[in-house]
Amino acid sequence: MPYSPLIALILGFVLTPIMGLITKGKYYIKATDDGVKESRYDATGLPIATVYHCVSCDEDYERPDIMYSHKHKGVICSLCKTLEK
Repeated sequence: MPYSPLIALILGFVLTPIMGLITKGKYYIKATDDGVKESRYDATGLPIATVYHCVSCDEDYERPDIMYSHKHKGVICSLCKTLEK
């Protein structure tokens, strides 16, 4: 009987809470500045409706879906950022 699936399952259940304790729950570091001066959301928490043009795919996107790219020297959409190598 192969034991690797059982070992992987046990390690997943044991190491996950241990890593949470070690990092004190701060395991995800999100960048606060995306290079665009306008904020993503207004005071009520609704997304800003300003439309920006992606320099990579030539499509228009609203403010929460874009960020500045130093590589492209302009604003790109989150999809292009995800797909770039």
